[in-house]
Formats: sequence, C-alpha cells, structure tokens
Amino acid sequence: MPENPRLMATIVGMMASAMYGNSIYYRKRKFVPGSFSPSNYLNIRSILPESFCQELDIIERQINWQKAFFKKNEALTNVERHIFSHVKSKFEGIRISPETHRRFLLSFPTSWENRFGTYLDNGWIYVYRSNYLIGRFKILKTDDGYAISHVQEGDELPNELITMDNCIQCAMTATIKLSSHTPYHYLYLINCNENPYVRSDITKSKFWECEKMFSEQIAESKWCECIDIARKAISSMDSLEWISKYKSIGPDSAAILNYISNLYSKFCPCDNQDWLLSY
Repeated sequence: MPENPRLMATIVGMMASAMYGNSIYYRKRKFVPGSFSPSNYLNIRSILPESFCQELDIIERQINWQKAFFKKNEALTNVERHIFSHVKSKFEGIRISPETHRRFLLSFPTSWENRFGTYLDNGWIYVYRSNYLIGRFKILKTDDGYAISHVQEGDELPNELITMDNCIQCAMTATIKLSSHTPYHYLYLINCNENPYVRSDITKSKFWECEKMFSEQIAESKWCECIDIARKAISSMDSLEWISKYKSIGPDSAAILNYISNLYSKFCPCDNQDWLLSY
C-alpha cells in the first residue's frame, strides 16, 4: 500500500470518473452546508456567471467533436475466468483506419439493433454479446496505420452457428450507425426511394440526393476513413463558422457534410456554399 492510501484512492477515483463517467455526483449530506439541493452540484450552468456561457458552448462542441470517453465493459464478464484459443480468421492482418481503431478502444454500449460490443482490457479487445464473452483480438500499430491480429475464440460461444469472424464484423458495424446520420435520406429509405423534398424544399432535396449518393457509394467499412478525411479537413479551414459547424454536429455527421461539400466544390466550384451550414 502507498504511504497515503487516501490520496491514492482520490487519484484513482478521478481517473475512473474521467474514463467511465458518472451521471450523478454523490456527496454525503453531512458535508453539505445548509439544505441540500442536487441541482447545486449537477447543473453547472445554473451556478456559473452568464459571462461563461460562450466558453461552455465552445467546450461542449469540442467534447462532441472529440468524443473522448464512452462507457466501457458493459458485458459483466470476468476475462480471467475464460480460456481463449487461436482461430483462423479473415480479419487476421486486416488493415483498419485510425478512426476504427479509436472506436474499438473507446468501446460502446450494445443495443437491440447492435448486439455485439467490444471493450478494452489489458491490451486485448474483447467481443461480447449480452453476458457471453465471444473472443478477443489485438490491434497492432503498423507502418501505414493499424491492423487486427491475434484473433482468439473464447470458451462460451452460444452455439456453433456463431463464429468469431461474424462477431467481429457485427461489432465493427455497430461502432458506426450510418443510417442514424443520414436523416434526410434514411427517413424515407424504407418506404420509398423517391426524393420527398423535390417539390417542397430545394435545400433539403439537395441534402437527400447527396445522402443517397453517400449511402450507395460509401460502405460502412469505409465510413471511418471518411471521418479521418473530415478531421484532416478541419485543420486546413480558415472559416470559424465552418469549424464551429463541423464540431457542433460531431465527426460522424461531419464526414457526410464534408463529402457533400466536396461534391459541390467539384461540380459547382463558383457557387456560394454557405447553404450547407444548415445541414
């Protein structure tokens, strides 16, 4: 034990809070002077002067752009209790983009549509579904990016029809939900494939057509590469309005907006593109 265990516990707690997050800030009642009101501790904006609102908005946009932390280890598993064995995998040695690598490391919660998740533990990326620990793999740094390696299968696959490759593919797809970031096109994709805005709103009609092209031309496996391109594009922008727009909608939607912007820059280079800021 360290000489000052209380200090060590405080530091560990602060690190855990940054990594895992906590929607509620708890404080013992006996340490709170006067009447206790949770809003005094949970709602930062209500207790800060109005003069800081602009700075807080900038911070929120930056957090949305970086998305530094997500919840981790939703699987409720103990990896030390399981036995893993190497398996032949089509993903062994496959190259992945820096954005895909970032999302695998940060992890994400599962849902009804995206049932396979991943989380990081001691250098391994573990793949799980519900309470089943499917397997694990590593991501190695290469000269030109990153690559999946050391694919291993766990000892509690639900049935023989579920393979490690299928689980990795599902988990990789779950990290990016393309449909949720094409609002103009996706809302009508299931019912019809005709532009619903063509007679009512020319701007929305353009967005619909561009999102349709994006959905057809950019596979979900390539979407992370588009996000990397958008991240690089923002570093060369001069307009604070465009930088603010990219950061306010986040890297996922910014990838699509950057795609649309490049389309119109290519075919209509002389036109004013400020209308794209309404995306």
